[in-house]
Amino acid sequence: MLPDGDGLQPGPDDPADGPAVLIPAGVSGHTETMRYTVPAASSALLGKVYGVLAHQHVAGVGVEVHVEKASGGDGCLLHDAWDFHWQRIYAFDAPLAALPVIAPGDRIRVTCTYDDTLGNARLAEVLRQRHRVPYDMTLGLTTENEMCHVVLEMIPP
Repeated sequence: MLPDGDGLQPGPDDPADGPAVLIPAGVSGHTETMRYTVPAASSALLGKVYGVLAHQHVAGVGVEVHVEKASGGDGCLLHDAWDFHWQRIYAFDAPLAALPVIAPGDRIRVTCTYDDTLGNARLAEVLRQRHRVPYDMTLGLTTENEMCHVVLEMIPP
């Protein structure tokens, strides 16, 4: 976690030395949460959000993206049951004036949920093909690891 509270947040199964993406074998409903605060002096992430792309691997079962407004309140940009075979960009079906706005000081919060059990049919199939049982998963690029990746598609001001 970064000094300002951004980055990977402490989770229920973290090691004693601090936050880590660690999805324990045999655990369903495990979550990992990341936060990013748009700097007050920044214009890099300012604008209207017209789409959200999320990505996880086969232990992933859910993803949520929220914006905690610096001015108060919380807006949900995405709340979805994750399916590895349904990777897409979720576009807002709204007039330009009604699209969500990201402003300086807003905090983006991403929470991914995982099921590292044989009750997760997609994971069970991958494990069966590789003659494996559930194992502790960490962050990585291959299907045998996990991700919690989100891209916001934006229209600059």
